[in-house]
Amino acid sequence: MHVAQSEGMSEPILRALGLAGIHPSPARNISDIPGFSHLGVAEPKAGVSDVPLSIWHAYHSHIPLTEQDAQRLLLCIEQSESNILISERFVSESVKEVLATIGVELWEREKISMLLGEAELEKISVGNVEELEDNRPPNLENDLVVSQKLELKRALGKIPFEGFTRPVLLEGKAWLASATLTSTEGKTMQSQAIMIENPWGDNFLRLEFEDLRSFQMEQIHWNGVWSNDHDVRTNVKEMLNKRISPTSPEVGKTSLLIWFRTLESTLKLDCKRIWLPGWILTDKETGTEYTIEGIGGSIAPFR
Repeated sequence: MHVAQSEGMSEPILRALGLAGIHPSPARNISDIPGFSHLGVAEPKAGVSDVPLSIWHAYHSHIPLTEQDAQRLLLCIEQSESNILISERFVSESVKEVLATIGVELWEREKISMLLGEAELEKISVGNVEELEDNRPPNLENDLVVSQKLELKRALGKIPFEGFTRPVLLEGKAWLASATLTSTEGKTMQSQAIMIENPWGDNFLRLEFEDLRSFQMEQIHWNGVWSNDHDVRTNVKEMLNKRISPTSPEVGKTSLLIWFRTLESTLKLDCKRIWLPGWILTDKETGTEYTIEGIGGSIAPFR
């Protein structure tokens, strides 16, 4: 069997799995099912798991994952294995419940982005983490603009009508976060990250400073509800947490990665307004307007 290559996304997804200590390999002949591909099976690790781990991928689409999709997946999974579904499609709470019922662990796009964003930090050894403790996070200014991640042509690909577009900036929020992390071994290190809330796509994303610019364009303010403080802090801590390879792994230790997790009492947040790239789409026939955000391509009625 060859490892499926879905929409050109398997390579970064496999790299992200590797950063999490998961290395799937072809194990048996499995046919892909509509909307899914099988990326392989990771063998059991002594002391960690006694069953293989099968990796499934739901590749990008503007159509949310449905309960019927989850049931189709159920027909293909092996009950003798653990299963992870990496979904680039939106997953509603009801579908998450179905996946949980059939024992499938769900990884959404934000988790993959977080793992890939921390790739460079995997090179840091536990023996050197103290050197980072004097680092101070840079300042984050108001009204910076996030770099465009999505081509308009791709965003328009599934829209069933013709229309006109104009570029705009869509309001979002950015949090500059820093905290002290600690491991079960008692080691500590500093961590910092920029997290953005994209209300137009209903998600949180990790951002690098080099992805921010400053320029002026028509600005569209968000009139809906922002995420509450609990959700913000939960997502920030997930982005700050790290898994790092030790300098000298203990003989016989099954895991080569050590978790460093956020100390709640040290968490500092600085919130700023930012702007996301996007477009206003006007239906040529009806005049109805829609917003398209230029990060993930989410489309919603405007006003």
